[in-house]
Amino acid sequence: MSTTPSPSPVETTPGTPVAPAPAGPSGSVSGRFTGFINDSVREFQKVSWPTREELRDATVVVIVLTMVLSLFIFGVDTVVSKLLEGLIKLVSA
Repeated sequence: MSTTPSPSPVETTPGTPVAPAPAGPSGSVSGRFTGFINDSVREFQKVSWPTREELRDATVVVIVLTMVLSLFIFGVDTVVSKLLEGLIKLVSA
């Protein structure tokens, strides 16, 4: 049983330049745009879209957490403001 790592599919010698990735598709702008749209449609078909219930639940979680976080920030801001007001009164007195 060997513990040596298996060789990578592309072997390069240190210092040897690696060929750059091929450039994008050649052709007219409209042909490339059409290809982009077709590729995008295929990718969107692969997406696992949430159900209406999952979307509703996630939306409720976001709204509730946003409200909780905003109340927390309000509380911290109020406490820090009161502490700074007291410190300013103490220093100026």
